[in-house]
Amino acid sequence: MIRFLALSLFIAAQLAAQSIESIKNSPLYLWGEGSDNTLARADKEALKDLTSQISVQVESNFSNIVTEDEGGVEEYTELVLNTYSSTTLNQAQRKVEEHDGRFTVVRYIEKANISKLFENRRAKLLGYLNSGHLAVADYRIGDALKYYYWSLILLRSHPDVNTLGGEDHNGNQVLLISYLPVAIEAVLENLDITVARVSHDEEAQAKRVLLDIQYRDHPVTNLDYIYYTGDSWTSRLSGCHDGTGLVEFFGVSADALKDVKLKIEYTYESKSKIDLELREVIENARLPYFRSADFKIPIHERVEAPAKVKPEIVALTELDRSQMDYTRRVVEVIQAVDRKDFSRVMDHFTPEGKEMFVRLLQYGSAELINPAGVSLTALQLNDQLIVRSVPMRFRFPNNNREFIEDVVFSLNTDGRIDAVSFALGERAVNDIMGKSERFGTLEQKQQIVRFMEDYKTAYCLERLDFIESVFADNALILVGHSLKQGENIDGMYRGRLGNEDVEYIRLSKSEYIQRLRRIFAANEFVNIHFEETTVKKVNGKDRIYGIQIAQNYNSVSYADFGYLFLMFDLNNVEEPKIYVRSWQPEKDAEGRIMGLEDFTF
Repeated sequence: MIRFLALSLFIAAQLAAQSIESIKNSPLYLWGEGSDNTLARADKEALKDLTSQISVQVESNFSNIVTEDEGGVEEYTELVLNTYSSTTLNQAQRKVEEHDGRFTVVRYIEKANISKLFENRRAKLLGYLNSGHLAVADYRIGDALKYYYWSLILLRSHPDVNTLGGEDHNGNQVLLISYLPVAIEAVLENLDITVARVSHDEEAQAKRVLLDIQYRDHPVTNLDYIYYTGDSWTSRLSGCHDGTGLVEFFGVSADALKDVKLKIEYTYESKSKIDLELREVIENARLPYFRSADFKIPIHERVEAPAKVKPEIVALTELDRSQMDYTRRVVEVIQAVDRKDFSRVMDHFTPEGKEMFVRLLQYGSAELINPAGVSLTALQLNDQLIVRSVPMRFRFPNNNREFIEDVVFSLNTDGRIDAVSFALGERAVNDIMGKSERFGTLEQKQQIVRFMEDYKTAYCLERLDFIESVFADNALILVGHSLKQGENIDGMYRGRLGNEDVEYIRLSKSEYIQRLRRIFAANEFVNIHFEETTVKKVNGKDRIYGIQIAQNYNSVSYADFGYLFLMFDLNNVEEPKIYVRSWQPEKDAEGRIMGLEDFTF
């Protein structure tokens, strides 16, 4: 051991003693040189020179993906290598000399270690590949296209582009340069988009087309698209929700409408800013195009006049006559949303319910997406009458985003609406309600659904008062983020998730609330969608639950997909409490999500 340590110290001393000239004359290294009056500019010039030297070494690897009309392979290689210079290449070793106030910098790397420069990008593109597989399984088709495409463009920027392998969705080894384009095409080709209903408002000279969007006979959880209005493509991304999408046409375009032309979004350039390395590749490398993302959907359905909102209400629990009368107040509110005239329905709300309803109306210019197709269910839950659920669209004037959400109304014993919330996704509700009777009664499972809907809505409507009240004062709040190479680790917990190191930082309740306050102030909207839910009890008696749930998070400045864990107490449903909240960007290497078993109480 002593001899090994002595040898290591000797080698380190020899390297330290190397001069710039000895490095430049050695056959072991690739190097780049820069000279300037400032160290920063000399270093930048040296990195640029080193990049050009590496380009020569790997140039031939990119020849198969550069066509003649795109320019030479040398130009493409230089563009690609520039996307490494601000991240990986900064780790190249450095020698600095100064003479008379002028700096000379040499950046160098052993030729044998060139492949190590690209390892981080390999790990990242394989991570996106795996995220794409998971998204397809959940029918998150928008996410699947995004992750497969991001994996592909990172692959096209990797020197091993022609030989790099990975696993397909069945775990079989495949060559990624062949597999990824086929995977993207397969997702697009298995989309089935049809017109469900067309309504024509002659007075407004408008046609509204409701789309049914399926993937292998399952409603698509998320998908984004633009559409042709008759003279241009929309600049705003439209989104589908649980298999429902919407497009609108006005004036001459509405009168001449015979089909709907869509372009399915798959590049997600606006979302790539969450990953600076990915963003650089998108901005510098040439991007592949998929013509199969263009859809032309004929309109065979009979065009109808806009229907009045007359939803049927199905009672899921026994309701008396007064309660059924109360549900009709919700119908009147829905009709007011359709007319955009609320003067006669505001007395249907409690003060708190009115505040929530106004926030909802202000959340992206709310409107009904299918007035004729609204169908409601009603059930008694403790002292609350719950009426579910109204599909509504929310558009944001300052951003190219829109969302479709199902809205749920809660009424008190006086029949006044005291809460409005966004529903959980259909899959999340089914995951909870499908639990056995041994887990809990129908009412108890409904209360879990309601709690999670209130939690989701509080973030969307920026209700800091609710969030602050629902977290216990001593709640354990863990915020996870993927570590960049070379980043210091000083958090309370570190783990491995997929191909990346993840650090967990514990926040106090007040720190977490302040963090949310800054997020809400900086964003026009926050939207959360939950899927893939697993619920467990702490023990058989207490109503303390642990829920693991896949979360799609979108805001103006940030978007991600990850896994949320909450441990919450519903022993007093009037005052629920969250004891633990953690978030992780992906499942760990064994496919696990942080859960009850990771904590001792």
